[in-house]
Amino acid sequence: MRMHMLSVVALSMLLGSAAAQEAPTGATVSSVSHFTGAVTARVSEKARKVRVDYRTWSIAPGTKLDALPIKADGDVLYELHSGRLITRSAEEEIERVPGTFWTVRRGERQALETLDDTVVLRTISSR
Repeated sequence: MRMHMLSVVALSMLLGSAAAQEAPTGATVSSVSHFTGAVTARVSEKARKVRVDYRTWSIAPGTKLDALPIKADGDVLYELHSGRLITRSAEEEIERVPGTFWTVRRGERQALETLDDTVVLRTISSR
């Protein structure tokens, strides 16, 4: 248990120290990179190196986007940290609330619309 806790603390420190402010992608969207690098994933007992990007996005109220500018070779995991957001895909429109997690499959586009407050999203993607 102690070793596990030490690993979690070390990872938290690594992610925190690796944070770097990115230039805004537009007047209404900005992002901070918390971690970009290789990790080892085990799939069917085989180790595989995967390049991962963990990022926090801030999107101003009343913003409509065709998609976030995420470069990913696989699915993207989203978490809505704060604010209210509507997501639109080819199949559905969903109003998201803070604490919601969802994925967008590789090659799919997801439009985003913020409502009356700033939205903070976290994304994890692989390259």
